[in-house]
Amino acid sequence: MARRFIALFLVSFLDFSTCIPFDYDCSAPKHPGSGNNVTQQFYYDPDWNVCLAFKYHGAGGNTNRFESRTDCELLCVPAGSACKGPENSAENPVEPLKCTDRCGPDVCPKGYSCIFGGTPICCHKENQEAFNAAESDKCPDGSKANGVMTFYFRATFAHSCDELTCGPKQKCVQINKVDRSEYIAVVDMAYVTTLVLLFLGSSLGAPTEGPGFPDCSASKDAGNGKNFVQKFYFNETWNSCFAFKYGGSGGNTNKFDSRRDCESSCLPADGSVCSGPGETFADPIKRAMDSCDNTECPKGYECMYGMGGPTCCLKENSDAINQGYDEKCPDGSKADGFMKEYFVATFAHSCDELICGPKQKCQQVNKYFAKCCATK
Repeated sequence: MARRFIALFLVSFLDFSTCIPFDYDCSAPKHPGSGNNVTQQFYYDPDWNVCLAFKYHGAGGNTNRFESRTDCELLCVPAGSACKGPENSAENPVEPLKCTDRCGPDVCPKGYSCIFGGTPICCHKENQEAFNAAESDKCPDGSKANGVMTFYFRATFAHSCDELTCGPKQKCVQINKVDRSEYIAVVDMAYVTTLVLLFLGSSLGAPTEGPGFPDCSASKDAGNGKNFVQKFYFNETWNSCFAFKYGGSGGNTNKFDSRRDCESSCLPADGSVCSGPGETFADPIKRAMDSCDNTECPKGYECMYGMGGPTCCLKENSDAINQGYDEKCPDGSKADGFMKEYFVATFAHSCDELICGPKQKCQQVNKYFAKCCATK
């Protein structure tokens, strides 16, 4: 059981959106699927080396499809890559670029600019300018692009306005050969940055509240409307992010496109491992600083590993969490989720909060957790 919570703790650093297909194919072409249940999804575009938004119609399609740009780029963008767009890098810089070099003037051919990725590289200038314009927090008319800021802003964009689903007070703006929308974009931090933030949280001194920042302490708010989509909110009692149905407009800022976005913004950096209602942790009867094997907990509690060492957590809560995170449902069927180093399921407090796929059925696995399970 203690080993299970080591995995659970590490998952918080390697978390993925749980609606990612198991056999994702980043090389597959964009496919809108079929049907009338249109939602905003993302696919990897190898020409631009970035993940773009598109309209998915609810069924079919292929596995180059992700619920957030975070998940898409984490899995599909090559590590250390920097250049964007077709014909994106110069084969022969004017002067050879070395790993120790800094980008300086006159090192790249005409029409190219020096970008520092894993190492300095000469990238196609027109492409980079188009990409930078798409990423800007300003629209061409100077208006502020709508988005969520934690440590920096990144926008949702597509190749054309036909691919974007804008809100009732938003419009799509053509800025260049790449389209851009005044669309609410959940913050998408680089993977390494996210790992650091999960350890340090707001101790970095960056602002974490105010207009545009998520309020992780706000209660779940389904918003207004009937255009339901799956969103995630941070639950302080369980110290985790739960799925819920969002109606399409309104609500509050405790609302995220993926569990990864939610936990990277809200997960406390105090190293706590016990969660749930009631007296979640207790002082050990006998403590070993580095091992649960030699730590004795009171009745009704069991030893878990946190950042501060072995901790006694309420067993009823930890059993409920384990059932929620398990890759199997109570009837032995496969739970909806994603596997890389570890499996992480999408779960909610009740089946009323989940949107399951056509070959899935929701199961209430215990009084605290429900998840989508494959039908046999």
